[in-house]
Amino acid sequence: MSGSVHPALEAPRWAVRFYLRHLPWVLALMAVPATERFLGQLVERTAVTGVLAEVLTAAARVLLVVIAVQLGIRSDSAVGPLSRAVVSQRLDRFFATQWKPLLLQVLALSVAFLLLNLIPEHLVPALVEVGPMYWAVLLAVKNLTVIPLTLLWWVGLARHALTPHKVTKSRARVPDSS
Repeated sequence: MSGSVHPALEAPRWAVRFYLRHLPWVLALMAVPATERFLGQLVERTAVTGVLAEVLTAAARVLLVVIAVQLGIRSDSAVGPLSRAVVSQRLDRFFATQWKPLLLQVLALSVAFLLLNLIPEHLVPALVEVGPMYWAVLLAVKNLTVIPLTLLWWVGLARHALTPHKVTKSRARVPDSS
């Protein structure tokens, strides 16, 4: 499985590079859910306001993914102009030949979840007394960092799956008409 480590790092590396390269607009866009989560812990709101805030948060996250797909996949000459047939072939090839790195992606995302979600949300409150300000800051920071990086990781994984890969003789071959 050691040969699978490099391909498994491709998507998270791409996500971090994309995040840093586009930091101003990513942070500006993610400031919407960060502010909503921050204020949601500190300010009482009506049911309507809560629903509207959730819709706005979801819209900001969807917009992040849409922009990342546009900038990171559709505008990339290697993967952007592909036909549906070629996309299907490349995805088939990816799942047939890159399943080990894909499993490593799942493992890495699971570890990231454990470290970045369970520890601050469950372990810390079990050990020390935390109040609304702790939750407000934690959720705001996660909405500026962890959540956009995770969404970008998924976009990076899709981009990686569509990128042509060298196939060795020991791997299954799926024809590519690109």
